[in-house]
Amino acid sequence: MPLLPITGLYLRYALLLVLDAHGGRSCSVCQLLDGLAHLGLAPLGERPSKVVSDALRWEVARGRARRCGRDRYSVGHLPGVTRHRAQVVVRCLRSGEPPPLCP
Repeated sequence: MPLLPITGLYLRYALLLVLDAHGGRSCSVCQLLDGLAHLGLAPLGERPSKVVSDALRWEVARGRARRCGRDRYSVGHLPGVTRHRAQVVVRCLRSGEPPPLCP
């Protein structure tokens, strides 16, 4: 099954879910890419590691992810509403349905 290319908000939501699945342990960008592939998703761009780092920069600024060093990230404070919204979006993407509009 080919990987579905995603970008923007949907990519950030999927990355937060992958980070959350690691249970607070830090993980590398390579592990994040593997986690996305496990979900059937892939970042859209020529350099996937750069796309992931750029997407996580936004989440780090808001405290939902933490940068633990070069190439390492962990989950930060992830509110329940954000987690639920991310789960709904990823579930819709995986099933082929259009995701709901997110604020």
